Amino acid sequence: MNALLKRPWLWPLLALVLAGGWVGRGYLEWHRLLARENALVEEIGRLKAALATPSEKAKPLPPERLPELYKALLRLAEKSGAELRSLAPGAGTVDLALRGPFEKLYAFLVRLPDLPYPIWVEQYQLTPETPKATRLDLDLTLGIRLKTEENPTNP
Repeated sequence: MNALLKRPWLWPLLALVLAGGWVGRGYLEWHRLLARENALVEEIGRLKAALATPSEKAKPLPPERLPELYKALLRLAEKSGAELRSLAPGAGTVDLALRGPFEKLYAFLVRLPDLPYPIWVEQYQLTPETPKATRLDLDLTLGIRLKTEENPTNP
């Protein structure tokens, strides 16, 4: 303490050292929190990827693989027990008409996202066939993400 009283120029130096320590500690804390935030963002990304259905993970479908998709839809309807009335391909879509009891149509819809194709339900219509609704008609329009040829631009 005597050294500080005899040399008054040490007071600003002491204040600078204390302020530098305080700023350094704050910087280290900020750096630690930033690393933790980055780790959490990565974990969120991994969790989102794990929750994605196969159809969401699938790459765009080349047009030559469309018959494979149609066969998969036919097998799925067959497995679920729903009666497939029609399957009509369109430009980037497939129209399906199914008939059956609710349980079988539900089984079809629940398994649809598990197909490894980039498809989604664009539109649907559920209509009871009978007044008691023991059988239902389900009209679906499925969208398909198709692989397209992108023309490179030449400057």
